Amino acid sequence: LPDLEPWARTIASRLAPGGVFKIAEMHPTLWIFDDEAEDPELRIKYSYFGRDALEWEERGSYAAPIDEVIGTSHSWQHTFEEIIGSLVRAGLVIEEVREFPLIAWQYTPGMVEREDGLFGLPDDMPELPLTFTLTARKPVG
Repeated sequence: LPDLEPWARTIASRLAPGGVFKIAEMHPTLWIFDDEAEDPELRIKYSYFGRDALEWEERGSYAAPIDEVIGTSHSWQHTFEEIIGSLVRAGLVIEEVREFPLIAWQYTPGMVEREDGLFGLPDDMPELPLTFTLTARKPVG
């Protein structure tokens, strides 16, 4: 999504008073790294504060990697503050934020499987936040 403000307003408008929104997502810090580097080293490739759309060709999609279908994908980087701030500006109350050093796919070739289906950085690298969860509630009244 190029702009999170409409996203957050849509979420808030669909929640009943007292309703809860939960999200589990890739941590925005991970977006800065080159996800196509062949070696295990993490290399910064993108600005954390970048506003331009990232464009690339991919086979299928992240949901269905079909080799016969090639399409153009677009993504936009959003900072952690932008994600949380857009929800707060939409009137939601943030109840919990958690960060984790694991992710449900091998984002870079150097990541190793830490638990069944969960990947992290190799032992010789410091841990980074790879995913986050957030819980927000629409106030009553």
